[in-house]
Amino acid sequence: MAVFERLYIDDHLLAHLDPAVQQFFEHGGRRLYVVRVANGATRARVEIPTGEAPLVLTAVDPGSAETIRVSVDYDRLPPDDSEHFNLTVQRMAPGGSMLVDQEIHDRLSCSPSSDRFIGDRLYGSSLVRVVAPIPASRPSATIGPRVRRGDGYLLPNKRGDDGAELSDYDLIGSAKEQSGIFALEGVEKLDLLYLPPAGRGRDVGPAAITAADLYCRRRGAMLVVDPPRAWSSADDAVRGTEGLGLASSNMLSYFPRVLDRENPHLPSRAAGGALAGLICRFDDRVGPWCDPSETRFALNSRYRPALDIREESLHRLVNEGLNVLASQGGRQAILHGGVTLARQSPCQKQFTRLAIRRLCLHIGNAVGAATRWALFSGFGGRVEEQVRRQVYGFLARLYEEGAISSDRFDVQCQQLHPDNEAARTRGFAIVVGFQPVGQPDYLWLTLHQDLPGCHTTATAFAPSVQAAAP
Repeated sequence: MAVFERLYIDDHLLAHLDPAVQQFFEHGGRRLYVVRVANGATRARVEIPTGEAPLVLTAVDPGSAETIRVSVDYDRLPPDDSEHFNLTVQRMAPGGSMLVDQEIHDRLSCSPSSDRFIGDRLYGSSLVRVVAPIPASRPSATIGPRVRRGDGYLLPNKRGDDGAELSDYDLIGSAKEQSGIFALEGVEKLDLLYLPPAGRGRDVGPAAITAADLYCRRRGAMLVVDPPRAWSSADDAVRGTEGLGLASSNMLSYFPRVLDRENPHLPSRAAGGALAGLICRFDDRVGPWCDPSETRFALNSRYRPALDIREESLHRLVNEGLNVLASQGGRQAILHGGVTLARQSPCQKQFTRLAIRRLCLHIGNAVGAATRWALFSGFGGRVEEQVRRQVYGFLARLYEEGAISSDRFDVQCQQLHPDNEAARTRGFAIVVGFQPVGQPDYLWLTLHQDLPGCHTTATAFAPSVQAAAP
């Protein structure tokens, strides 16, 4: 949280992102990735004087919260060297009161033929880029024994701007440019995705929710979805859930929103960040199979439900796939339900329980990552047996940790397209059968491992194979 505050927090900015991040950490979350999105935002611009046109640098990150400053010196350069210079770039916390990051680039040159050309050297900078055209002469020193120019640092001639209000499409972003939710492609392990409200008085729209759900299905993650502001009763929530048509075992939602006891004048706010923090906290303590319906998932006493939910309404909401935040004795808000938004869909009925769905995602992600090596080892009898034993051992550890209720589980492997010689490198399938704790039925998952990646599907019937043994 301290790192986030140094980088992003300003009194008039991030009215929705800041509370979500704060909720996440105060409820036990430990690692969080924040993706910046913008709609028409501009970058801060610094002009460094030279003997001719200025050398222009722009901030990498757009927006008014990005505060950079630069200095130029000729330290440790020979007196007869009129080509090279040293550049220091600093990122300041919003308001310019604290240094957050710094880069020092020594012996730069404005000559395109030089191996120290500034255009090339700043290409990998995380703070600034150089803007063409680049002047032929080096910039004037701003700091040094003969310079008397304040503290030697140049501030932006033009500050960045935050642009227009965000839309759903800004949140979605571009897979090609890896923006929006696709910026998370660089995150190796993704468990939860949360989209905070995109603007004042606005909810995240259905287009962004649908795109995020599809992304989570591909990454084996859960999407935390906030209830719309307009839902002012349990009846509204039931009708709204049906009207939105949201039915996905990769979605987790809740009702109602919460009020902040420390700021009672504020309207109700989303609690998605708090739920994400709680889930991560119990992942560390127990595992992804921890069931909120059997464990005390309690919000910080600072927050209370915006509405009192009666017992009969609580059951209706849970049946619709909505977890319920309800106070006990007027104190802490407890999460009731432990359900996904599968909403008893026939094809997803086995994944209506959040604990079971997250256990299956955990198994799919772990087995997919651990067996990737077999794709490049010439899948055959020996490799197949190694994979089977590897997966069997993983399931045995889950049984010891209390995630699986029985040590009778099945692991089978099968090469994809075995009769096609040209397809022998395309991958293999792993069929896994097990009984999660709290689930009366056996579950079957099929993991398809091929060169583009690994994807997992639920199998509605048991394959005609014998139980595997180590």
